[in-house]
Amino acid sequence: MRRKIIRQKSAYTVTLPVDWVRAHNLDSKDEIDVDEEADALIIRTEKKPKTEEVSLQLEKSTSDYYRIMIENHYLKGFDVLNVEFEDSKALNHIQDIVANLVGFEVIEQRENWCKIAATAQSSPEQFKTLLNRCFNIITYTQNKIIEDLEKNSFNNYAEIEKQSKDARRFLLFCTRTIHKSSIVPRREESFLHLLLERLILIEHDHYYLYKKIIKVSKQKIRAEVKSIYNKAAQMFTLFREMFFTKDLKNFAKINDWWEEIYFKEGQKLFEKCTEAESIVIYHSMHLSKLIFLIAQPNLTMQKIE
Repeated sequence: MRRKIIRQKSAYTVTLPVDWVRAHNLDSKDEIDVDEEADALIIRTEKKPKTEEVSLQLEKSTSDYYRIMIENHYLKGFDVLNVEFEDSKALNHIQDIVANLVGFEVIEQRENWCKIAATAQSSPEQFKTLLNRCFNIITYTQNKIIEDLEKNSFNNYAEIEKQSKDARRFLLFCTRTIHKSSIVPRREESFLHLLLERLILIEHDHYYLYKKIIKVSKQKIRAEVKSIYNKAAQMFTLFREMFFTKDLKNFAKINDWWEEIYFKEGQKLFEKCTEAESIVIYHSMHLSKLIFLIAQPNLTMQKIE
């Protein structure tokens, strides 16, 4: 929308869109924040906007379909979902899905209908806390896998699965928060989205490595195969340090290790390996690529306010 600049005696003014003012419950006595960002002015208010509500008609009757529909509207930042469904068993699936969405609950239900609402508002402070927890979860998970690979004993599946689910829940909430709050300048939001998506994929890689290797856990794993996973785990440790210190000195080593794992060591080990070893090699290679991508400066240098 375009606005005309109005010249005053000692300043210039523009009018604010009426719909935006009303949506944020503002009046002439309120103050707003105006920030300069390249060729743009960003206008913000601390007042909460009006509740965003949407109606959903769930036609299919599969849990994945329900999950995708509900999660997508959660991520978009809607506060209330009025959900209609045809299958009488759908409510059980919906309740399970909502249980994994931080700050969302089924608050009302009747036959073939339920209301899902936000019971906790997202904020930059929560974003920082949960993002840090996700880094801790990934570090904990990879350390647990290193221990179990060394012992060649994999009895921690339930714990690894729980950690993976928690990381996903927290990262989904962080993604929702980007839409609800000003975490970083607008031009950096796309990089922050990529960061969160790749953190989810990194945690999933650890989980699926563990899930697959349990089936062939009696097979021996050579030291050089364990070593390639250890190196991928060290890459994440280097990235974590980069991210929180905003110091790029580790990126050269991450780049070198990715090339070694992905193009040299991994491919050589694949030439002759057991099924258990192939699982470790594959996920180590994939992890090294994800960590290399996530460690690139545009992603690492986010300044989260």
